[in-house]
Amino acid sequence: MRSVEEVVRRLCAAWGGGVSYEVDSGSHPHESRTLKLDCAKARELLDWRPVWGLEEALGETVAWTRAWREGRDPRDLCQAQIARYAADASRLARP
Repeated sequence: MRSVEEVVRRLCAAWGGGVSYEVDSGSHPHESRTLKLDCAKARELLDWRPVWGLEEALGETVAWTRAWREGRDPRDLCQAQIARYAADASRLARP
């Protein structure tokens, strides 16, 4: 389970210099302090397991965004990442 702020902090670290965030100190719904990103329900109900850890997934997100900002075709970027993900999933599925 990860807080949204932790994910944003790690995403900024993966991006490198020139990226930051700030937590809005204004009024928020009471549950906003406990918002968490958690895949436990998918594990329980679907028997799903992540192929990539958080660091790798964020790294792929940063790589995609950087490539897109450089003008590369989003469809090609997605297809390349799907192929990498599928290859990694295939390796994990082998006994």
